[in-house]
Amino acid sequence: MINKKLDRIELINSYEDDKLQIKIAKIKKKENYFEYTDEIAPLPEYKEINGIKVYKRDKQRAINALNHAHYSCEIDIKHVCFLRKDGLTPYTEAHHLIPLAFQYKFKNSLDIEENIVSLCSNCHNEIHYGFNAKILINKLFEERKAVLKAKGINISIDELYEYYGL
Repeated sequence: MINKKLDRIELINSYEDDKLQIKIAKIKKKENYFEYTDEIAPLPEYKEINGIKVYKRDKQRAINALNHAHYSCEIDIKHVCFLRKDGLTPYTEAHHLIPLAFQYKFKNSLDIEENIVSLCSNCHNEIHYGFNAKILINKLFEERKAVLKAKGINISIDELYEYYGL
């Protein structure tokens, strides 16, 4: 029964993540590089879908995170990304390293630039469905744990693996 509920939570949150990708798909690369700030973001709003809290994603925060990474894959900047429809901006996807489905376990917002990574489509799918997911998640976590901690988000790598079902 618990696994069925977790599957429903993952499905609903995956749908919300897909909606976010569609919203940012037509953006143009900004010339200004985005810098992290000391601001602590308030908890995001949520809606209930079939008894499951689904937290709102902020499109601008996702765009800022992609811009911070220069629209390159944070697993490996050499990964080739096709261009968005503007013909200038590499296509990368915004991914919450700590999934928003687990927002209820944290007192500070997870929908922040420091928790959103820029990934090529292949790496994004590898994290969700691939054999090497643990390796990729570990790499991203090691690179982000200090900035997450600075935002009051404390998590161990084992907890993060658990969130991904690893």
